[in-house]
Amino acid sequence: MKSLMAGMRAVWPIVLAYAPVSAVFGALAVHMHEPLLIAVLISALVYAGSAQFILLSMALAHNPIWATIGTVLLVNMRHLFYGMTLKDRLTRWTPGEKALFAFGLTDEVYLWGMVSARTTTFSYWLGASWACYLGWVGATVAGAWEGKGLPPSWTGPLQFTLPLLFLGLLFATERSRAQLWAAFGGGAMAALASLSHAAPLAIFVGAIGGATLGWGTDRLAVRKERPEQGHV
Repeated sequence: MKSLMAGMRAVWPIVLAYAPVSAVFGALAVHMHEPLLIAVLISALVYAGSAQFILLSMALAHNPIWATIGTVLLVNMRHLFYGMTLKDRLTRWTPGEKALFAFGLTDEVYLWGMVSARTTTFSYWLGASWACYLGWVGATVAGAWEGKGLPPSWTGPLQFTLPLLFLGLLFATERSRAQLWAAFGGGAMAALASLSHAAPLAIFVGAIGGATLGWGTDRLAVRKERPEQGHV
C-alpha cells in the first residue's frame, strides 16, 4: 500500500494537467447533446486523450463505425511501441500485472516511467497509472456536470494542455543525439502528415518515422565508436 500511494503522489503534476483537458471533453460532449453517462463511459473505457475528441466528432458526424474505430486505433497505435520499450524493464511482472498496468498507460505515464520512476515495483507503477486514470475520469464527470456553464471560447485553448505537458516532460530529460532526431524528426513528419489527407495517421506516421530516425542515428553512433575502440 505504501508503494502504491508513493506512485500516486509521484504523478500529481500529470493529474493536474489532465484535469482541464478531460473537463473540456466532458463539457464538449454535453454541448454536443451527448448524455453525461456516455461522456463518462468514453473516458472510462476508451481513456485515450485526443482520440476521445476524434471519436466524439466522428460519431456525431455520422461516420461509419468501422472508420471511427479504425481511426481511433490508428491514432493510438504508438502504444504498441511503448509496450515493446517497457518490456525489458518490467521483466519481473506477471502477464496479469502487465495487462492491468497497460490499461492505464498513456503518453505521459510512459514518459514518466522511462524518466522519473524511482523503481520498477508493480504497485508503484500501478499507483501512478491509476491515479492518472481516476483523475481523468473524475475531471470528465466534473466537466460534463458543469458543461453548460463553460464558455465556448475556453474549449479550444484548453485542449493544448496535454501536448504542452508532454513536451515539458520530454525536454526535462537528458537528451542524446538519437533522442533529439527521434523527437524533432517524428514531430516534423507528424506535422506534415496532419497538413495532408493523411491527418488521421499523423501521430502514427510521426511515431514510426521518429523511432526509425532515432534507431538509425543510434546505430550510426555505435558504428563510429567501434573503429575508434579497435585502434586503442
